[in-house]
Amino acid sequence: VPVDYDNLYGASFSLNLNNETVQRGHTSDLIFPFEQLIAYISQYFTLQIGDLIFTGTPKGVGPVLPYDVLTGYLNHEKMFEVEVR
Repeated sequence: VPVDYDNLYGASFSLNLNNETVQRGHTSDLIFPFEQLIAYISQYFTLQIGDLIFTGTPKGVGPVLPYDVLTGYLNHEKMFEVEVR
């Protein structure tokens, strides 16, 4: 999530696998607030622009195959699309 994002605790996100939604979540579902996660991680690692922090996942985890396409959305806006190689 970009640092300047207006409402970190009101964001929905989803992941599509080959145009089918396989995961949905909401930032309000986090157990620990962003600030606490970043403060804790920063004690052990220097965070830099572009770093990703993985906090767990909503249901829907499954295998991917070569040529599958994963598309990630934040508040219904496409943030990334990658093809598995």
